Amino acid sequence: MNPKVSIIILNWNRLDDTLECLDSCLQLNYPNYEILVYDQGSDRNEAEIVCQKYQAYPQIKSIRLDKNYGFAQGGNLGINEAFKDSEVKYVVCLNNDTVIEPDFVTKLVETARQGFDMVGAQVFNYTDHNQVDNFGMEVTASMLTFNRLNFQSTLFCPSGCAVLYSRQLLEQVKLENNYFDPDFFCYAEDWDLGFRALLQGFKPAIAETKVFHKGSASTSKMSGFSIYHTYRNSVWVILKNLPTKLLFKYILKIKLGHWAIILKNTLRGDLKLILKAYICSWSRIFIVLKQRQLVQLNRKITDQELEKFINSKIFSKDYL
Repeated sequence: MNPKVSIIILNWNRLDDTLECLDSCLQLNYPNYEILVYDQGSDRNEAEIVCQKYQAYPQIKSIRLDKNYGFAQGGNLGINEAFKDSEVKYVVCLNNDTVIEPDFVTKLVETARQGFDMVGAQVFNYTDHNQVDNFGMEVTASMLTFNRLNFQSTLFCPSGCAVLYSRQLLEQVKLENNYFDPDFFCYAEDWDLGFRALLQGFKPAIAETKVFHKGSASTSKMSGFSIYHTYRNSVWVILKNLPTKLLFKYILKIKLGHWAIILKNTLRGDLKLILKAYICSWSRIFIVLKQRQLVQLNRKITDQELEKFINSKIFSKDYL
């Protein structure tokens, strides 16, 4: 029996990308899936365009939201909608600027059934199919996260670009009735969820299926918007999830890593922006510490077990 899978795709003023993504989804060889497309208040009613184009495909449902809620809360809305159907056992979060292969869902589900509750795909560059975008995410001793570019690096969790989560994982790691933290808006929300899942004993994996991604997570190409949200949110991830003993153990490397980020962005001319990100991250400290109590209370693995997922280096080689 093939468990039902709900694929969630968020769109915001990127209709052409979304349509190409949906066309690739319709080639899936998996027999039991639905697609929930959320248009997050695009300038024109792109949800209606999707409805009209795919009206002959009942597995595609298009929903119009009143505004852009970001990847985090948009994902939450999609998951909540998916779980109204008790038959849905897995949720796939898929970026709308991706193109997938026909075996995408089949391979994700096959891997999940081997004992993995968060499964990513092998993501390659859309233009150059030989260039790796990511094989999930790696986390270093400085508590910085990087795209994992080979299978020798330790996998911490899948990237939210193309990832399957089991219903059991999502329901168990839910925090304050949210799967992704809505305050993140976008960037690092997948790391935050993956961190909570690791702490509760869920295992990550990468399936043998390819996804071709138009976007880039390369640091050199980060916009001001992504710099601000990435490093603001990364502080929240650390404060919320890293166990106390490990926080003290790695504190010097964490400081070194973040001072390096400040230096790099200063040289780029983004000093005010990066400082704004860090100041904003600390303005929410009491809320994050309250969340930390809940996360640590529900932790099921030891510090030593968690450290198996952390690379000993301070930076990714490719970042340097």
